Amino acid sequence: MIIGKSTVTVGTSRDLGALFARLSPAGEDVEVVWNPEFLRKGHAIDDTLRPDRIVVGVPSARAEDVVRQVYAPLLADGIPLFVTDPATAELIKGAANAYLGMKISFINGVADMCAAAGADVQQLTEAIGADPRIGRGGLNAGPGYGSGCLPKDVRAFTASARTLGLAEAATMLRAAEEVNESRPTAALKLIEQTLGRPVDGVRVTVWGASFKAGTNDVRESPALAIAALMHQRGATVTVHDPHAVPTALRRNPELDYADTLDDSVQDTELIVLATEWPHFREADPKAIAPLVAAPVLIDLRNLIDADAWRMAGWTTPARTPRTGITEPIDRRSDVDTLWDNIEKLSAVCRAAGAHLPDEELKALQVGKVAEEAGEAMHALHGLKGLTTCDDAHTWSEVQNDLVGAVIAALLAMHYIDPAGARATFDEILHRRTRRGREATTSA
Repeated sequence: MIIGKSTVTVGTSRDLGALFARLSPAGEDVEVVWNPEFLRKGHAIDDTLRPDRIVVGVPSARAEDVVRQVYAPLLADGIPLFVTDPATAELIKGAANAYLGMKISFINGVADMCAAAGADVQQLTEAIGADPRIGRGGLNAGPGYGSGCLPKDVRAFTASARTLGLAEAATMLRAAEEVNESRPTAALKLIEQTLGRPVDGVRVTVWGASFKAGTNDVRESPALAIAALMHQRGATVTVHDPHAVPTALRRNPELDYADTLDDSVQDTELIVLATEWPHFREADPKAIAPLVAAPVLIDLRNLIDADAWRMAGWTTPARTPRTGITEPIDRRSDVDTLWDNIEKLSAVCRAAGAHLPDEELKALQVGKVAEEAGEAMHALHGLKGLTTCDDAHTWSEVQNDLVGAVIAALLAMHYIDPAGARATFDEILHRRTRRGREATTSA
């Protein structure tokens, strides 16, 4: 009898049985049992000695008797045994990992929705996790899943669904993969939104290299994927991990690495916490602050006490970037309400091409700045809640529309005169033409 332990696609034990029947001296007397393991990285010994269940796919009663003898000590301790046919055992393992991947991608997709709506994904997670049909386990919004197992297993399960001709199931599973694959880009959006500019030329520290805490496995690590993406965009990236630096260095030699927490943050302009090591949660924000160039930390794992860091003078924004305008812009004459909407437009303006390096913008005439704002506004045409000018390329035309006023104020706030941005905004609103006022009130 041969007992297989690996995660395999459905039908593997059947094919192996046919192969052994044809090639082995015992012929058809060889029996193939499938007994998939359910081991977590960093917990393999405990999961082996104290598993939450044992699954065996057997072709005969004799094979079941042998398996029961092998696991007799664990069965005597009350560990549940699920006896199935081999194909079901293969699918149980694949389904378990695929569902875990889908659950992680689901909460990350919901986290994006929370960001777009201005909602709190942590509170949402606790509330829906209280439902026993859903459960709290695995519902942790973050940078996505990794390792050499879970991504591979979800891809294999998706391929099995497609091979079996189940297009709808394959589409559902593929959607989970796509959400997970989008996490580095989503993290980069948050990073650049927090910085107020692209990462090109920025010194960034990434805390974490392994795909999760408790292991040095960096295969398909979200932390390294984010670090590598920032490096590709021109950032100087230093990575620190309490255990995974040697393996990360072999996989991503283009990045810089630091062996200690203090060394990793020297003169950094931004810290990105990407792996949930306790080592990072216990970091002292007051002790680290003098070492950095700018006290900014983005916690992608919701690990730190954000209030404590803020009290120590740090900027710690929400985990998930806003992906667009969160609500139609309020065009009432309430200037304070309009000013509140400026931050909501910030990421959209940058996405529309309004950004220029500081030194270039400072050298431009006011009219040229207005042209840049007009180009950005033109690119935003059709977005929910925005009024537009057809050809806003001059200073007077930009100030004739509320959106132009907002974008021009954003340019002032981010690149020209941050301290005087509100005054600039008020002045532009005051100088609006009658057409601009009518567009505002009619909306």
